[in-house]
Amino acid sequence: MLQAIITQAGLKGAEGTVILSQPNTQVKVARPQEFDRSSGRVAGFITACKLYIQMRMRGAPVKKQIQWVLSYMQKEAANMWKCIRIQNGGRIFSQN
Repeated sequence: MLQAIITQAGLKGAEGTVILSQPNTQVKVARPQEFDRSSGRVAGFITACKLYIQMRMRGAPVKKQIQWVLSYMQKEAANMWKCIRIQNGGRIFSQN
């Protein structure tokens, strides 16, 4: 469906790339909802994070991307896991 909308609007360029009318246009991307670690919300949370990172944080270092994802782990078990890992010196990031 999205491909049909893009094609109808004449926004498709060579090799299927999407052409924006203004090269510096910032596309708004929804941020993920705060995550509570419930199994029913895992896939949606991961998808929302990946989409946001791909569109808005592509050049950011991986550590910054991980910190951004962790900032949305604020509810219940997800927040507890995050806090325990950080406070007890848990290795969230590999030590280089």
